[in-house]
Order: sequence, then structure tokens, then C-alpha cells
Amino acid sequence: MKYADNIYSILCDDVRTEMGGKLSLMGLYQKDIIFNKLPAQLPLINFVIFLDGIKSKFSKLSFKISIPGDKPLNIDRNIEGPEIKINSTFVIFIGVTQFTPKKSGIAKFEVKIDDSKKPIHTLKVNIKTREQYEKEKDQEKNK
Repeated sequence: MKYADNIYSILCDDVRTEMGGKLSLMGLYQKDIIFNKLPAQLPLINFVIFLDGIKSKFSKLSFKISIPGDKPLNIDRNIEGPEIKINSTFVIFIGVTQFTPKKSGIAKFEVKIDDSKKPIHTLKVNIKTREQYEKEKDQEKNK
């Protein structure tokens, strides 16, 4: 079932709710999170999901966060009240404290709606050391 016209997400350090309902996103990540060494720790990381053009109401969002070298973290959020409106945009963010990748690899942030078997959206980000990142940049330069 299609729940929204578009689903997209952002990974960032902090989300602040401002006056007038605006969201300020701080420290946006792109395709890589680079650490000086691993294992490493971020005190907080936020997974922000936008469901644009809601097609169907739902009552629960489930998140699975897989970090290299660790067991997946599962978080369920019940959605209550008039928050979900057909054809509107719904935004929710999940803050993960003590984000601690132990090794390089792909971190995955998956979202499921209600009791769906498959994720409706997955964000993947590469966890790397500065040394790995610099080595990849040098290899690209020399091509």
C-alpha cells in the first residue's frame, strides 16, 4: 500500500522546534559519517522523516536502526489524534542518544508503517574513518 506521494529523510545532529512550528535542522549528514577512529560515539543523532502527500491514515511507525558492529535498535511510535491528514505532510523525528558505531560499514535507518512487512523507506549512510575517507578521495583523484 502506498502511504504517501513522497517519502524522504534527513540525518542530522539536532532538531529544534522554533516558533510558528518551524523545524531547524543542525549538522546535516550526506552520504558519509566520518570519525577520526572507530569505535566512536555521537552523543545524539536524529533521523527525520517526511511523508508528503499522505494517502492513507496510519496509527504506528516502526523504526529499525542498524549500526555496524551492533545489534539493531527497534523503536515504535504510536501516532494519535488528528495529526495524520490526507494530502498533508507529516514529519516525525527520532533521536538516538549514544550513537556508537564500532566499525566501518553501512548504517541503515528503516521505517515501517502499522504492521507492514517491508520498510516504506530506508536511508543508508556510510560509516568511515578519516583515513578511509582520505584514501577514497585520493583514489578518485588518480583515476
